[in-house]
Amino acid sequence: MKPSWVIEVLDQLKAFALRDDLPVLAEQLDDTIALALVEIANRDWSK
Repeated sequence: MKPSWVIEVLDQLKAFALRDDLPVLAEQLDDTIALALVEIANRDWSK
């Protein structure tokens, strides 16, 4: 399974937060997405 699904789910949650006027949650999800991208990029996927 590709790790990109995690980013897609987080992005969908962020869209929900923005649509439902939850700006703090949307901002936190931005930070979470950035962290997930770094961790995914640095992971050894050969295991």
